[in-house]
Amino acid sequence: MPRAIIRATVLAALVLSAFGPAAVQASHQQAWVLIQILHGDAEVATYDATADCSADSCTAAVAMNNRDAGRLARWCGSRSVDVVFSAESFGESVECAGPSSWSARVNVLLLDGFDLAAHGSGFVVTVDAQ
Repeated sequence: MPRAIIRATVLAALVLSAFGPAAVQASHQQAWVLIQILHGDAEVATYDATADCSADSCTAAVAMNNRDAGRLARWCGSRSVDVVFSAESFGESVECAGPSSWSARVNVLLLDGFDLAAHGSGFVVTVDAQ
């Protein structure tokens, strides 16, 4: 998927989640994860994956090259990043600062099929860089 489409999709979902909750569905089936390596405002690399969810959590394995997985580990403290959802949220993001203007951003959307889905009592998605 072209980077511009991925960025637009994630941005739209995160903006929508900021303006109000989606219909609360504890029946979300998947999480879509997007990891971005950024240098200032420029996107250097993008990785995505989907993961099946249980009723209370998801673990997503994201295939990354060694250099970028190492960056994520250094900047976020681990190759495993927990993205914690507030109640009734369907999109959350974690950003980890690197040196100078570098950063890693981990974006997660909860899905029920092709629809965005929120969780009523908070939720944790564990993202593992592989």
